[in-house]
Amino acid sequence: MKQRSTSYTVAPATRSPGSISNEIDPFSITSHRIEEANGVWRGNVDPQNLHPNAISHERHPHQQQQQHHHKSGERHHPHRQHPHQQQQGPQPPQRPSEADTRRKMIEEERQRQQEYEKRMQEWNRQNQARQQQSTPPPSQVPPKENDLPPQPPQHHHHTLQGSILPHQVHGHHKHEHGKIQSPQPDEISNEIAPLSPPISREKRDTAPVIVTALLDIGRGDWFTFTRPYDLYLNYLLDLLKLQNRFIIYGDRQVIEFLEQNKEIIDFDRIQFVELSLDDLPYSRYRNEIKEIMDEEQKEWKKGWEKATKTHPEAINPDYNILVNSKPYLLYNATQITKFESEYFIWIDAGYSHGEKNIIPTILWNPILPPGRITVIKITPDQDKVTNYAIEHVYRKAWTVMSGGILAGDSATIDRFHRFYYKTFMDLLDARKTDDDQV
Repeated sequence: MKQRSTSYTVAPATRSPGSISNEIDPFSITSHRIEEANGVWRGNVDPQNLHPNAISHERHPHQQQQQHHHKSGERHHPHRQHPHQQQQGPQPPQRPSEADTRRKMIEEERQRQQEYEKRMQEWNRQNQARQQQSTPPPSQVPPKENDLPPQPPQHHHHTLQGSILPHQVHGHHKHEHGKIQSPQPDEISNEIAPLSPPISREKRDTAPVIVTALLDIGRGDWFTFTRPYDLYLNYLLDLLKLQNRFIIYGDRQVIEFLEQNKEIIDFDRIQFVELSLDDLPYSRYRNEIKEIMDEEQKEWKKGWEKATKTHPEAINPDYNILVNSKPYLLYNATQITKFESEYFIWIDAGYSHGEKNIIPTILWNPILPPGRITVIKITPDQDKVTNYAIEHVYRKAWTVMSGGILAGDSATIDRFHRFYYKTFMDLLDARKTDDDQV
């Protein structure tokens, strides 16, 4: 299976305070493809592979203004097509608009989901028919490829395997159907690391430390995007299936929940840091964030998508404070860790969203390039990050890069945290506030 991620080399920010530049952020961007068999990074840069909707500032030869010589006495009609223009060859096809491209991608995703549901229903029907017939014990009958359930189209969820990170991609993503393994019991359960074969401390010490956080910001009481807090607590159990060492930031409820599950949790590999939302540095800007949100709700700009008006990043200051604190907490983890490690990976506590096969019971040890921050890019390869300015993503229902995973070495995390903080402040100075995704 081919896997894809994007890494950034962080350079010191050079913008003056209180301004937002439309220039590209000081990142050196490299696309990578990771081979699951050995986790080797391979450069996959195609400078000619431009975004289909990239704006060209050069006029097409057919579109350039032509000079026409009119005979004396000939009257020029500005709205009438000139005879010379009528003789021109066919005009080049126009590129689809950005909105058309998005709608096409959404429609393709919907069709893939419908196709998967049909295949799943057919597979269940055939499986029930086989169970009604007399067959040898399952251990004596190796499963055929057709006997396995269809794989769901995981578009916005990334399955954590031996390296970072496979989209199980369909349509606009590359996907190889190689060896298909039959589902294992621990892939669909909440069994956690201690129930698996023990991992030696020496081997675990070579793997990155995973950092996450879980705080109750009252999401269970929201009118939209409601998710009860106890649901996120169970999502955290899914994440703990990874056998890496963990640094978990959370409130008292998280501590009590982990203690209730102490029989299946190895606390020797967990470092817990109790904190509240007010302990986060960005909480000092809560009033300013709320003022910006209130202003936007009163005067919603014409170019903003109405669907985002009720999104949490547009109405809930605490949500923006929490999700924008990921780089800070990742940096803080490098400073207070009790584990020996140079590499750290942030993973959202709710990354699995309850899908038990998203996170396997393994020691996850991806190869991370030094001097770079590794993140997950959601859109296709041809959708270049360099094509985007802030107005293309602000208050738009469009995500280019996920905030669910951040990874790097401690020194680079320090630099990234500083750059992120400056960008956050630049947005506030420009009277803008948003979540961590772009």
